[in-house]
Amino acid sequence: MSKNIANEAFARRVQSDLHGRGLYTGTVDGWAGPQTIEAWGLLVGDGFTVPRPGGTGSTDQSAQLYAHALKDDGLRETAGKGSTPRIREAILGAASWLDPDDSATAWCGCIMGLWVKEIGLTPPVAHYRAASWLDIGTEVPLASARPGDIVVISRTGGNHVALYLAHDTGTITLYGGNQSNAVNIAKFPRSSLRGVRRLA
Repeated sequence: MSKNIANEAFARRVQSDLHGRGLYTGTVDGWAGPQTIEAWGLLVGDGFTVPRPGGTGSTDQSAQLYAHALKDDGLRETAGKGSTPRIREAILGAASWLDPDDSATAWCGCIMGLWVKEIGLTPPVAHYRAASWLDIGTEVPLASARPGDIVVISRTGGNHVALYLAHDTGTITLYGGNQSNAVNIAKFPRSSLRGVRRLA
């Protein structure tokens, strides 16, 4: 496996996240070696490898979107009535009438729209609604999903949109915003899946 700048930056983020979860005790060096892959397996289940987006120069738009979205890894809501500037930008960029308070507005679709626009693509008109992402790109079966594909799931109170990482028999691992009030990696029940879309 060759080491390049895009993969190194991504591997550092993965290692840092795994370290924060207590799953990885190695060095955060940007090299996805056996220790990193083993820790990743503990997070998402056996049989998966660390996903490696192709970088912002890639022609694979899912990989390009994922690599760009990683720049916001760890972004968190501001407690109380305030709003983290980046999240506020995403909310008001989705619809000027939305409440810019990041603790009052579900912002998963808003941040997804911001990421999509920043790589030069067009999100759904009402992209603040997670379900609207079912109307973009091309439908992909879960078995063919790859990192950076857009996933919509159902959850209490509505829907959620994020980027695909991996899945096993019971769960889907996603990277997205408004996951425990932050941009991060989280697992969801596979039974909640509404659809996988690939930008094209």
